[in-house]
Amino acid sequence: MRTALVAVATLFLLCAAQVRGDDSGETPRKPAFVSLREAVTFISFCLERADRATLARACLDDGGSLASAVFTQLQQAHKEVPFVTRYEKREFPADAETFTLGGHGSELGHIHIDFVKRSGKWRISRIWMCR
Repeated sequence: MRTALVAVATLFLLCAAQVRGDDSGETPRKPAFVSLREAVTFISFCLERADRATLARACLDDGGSLASAVFTQLQQAHKEVPFVTRYEKREFPADAETFTLGGHGSELGHIHIDFVKRSGKWRISRIWMCR
């Protein structure tokens, strides 16, 4: 259990560092995920720390779609059922280039977490609400 927690914490720190960037003027890299569990763990850490800014910067649309109200609703959904538990039996589809968690009255209400596959890894495209 301790090893798993250390691995999760390390993943979060690496992703957060990528998203933050540095003072070099380079565009920060967006975190990329091999497994849905990695992505959900990253999102969960942002929600638990009330770190909307890091989650927004992780989105390919630079968080333009991640409204404060949407972030708050995601936090509530995560408190009700932790995302790692909620999505433990799910995985990114092997034969697709896009994937969505939630949406259209699903387990997240009308919140969509859209992913896109680029160079064999998944990135958060945008997080938005359809209603």
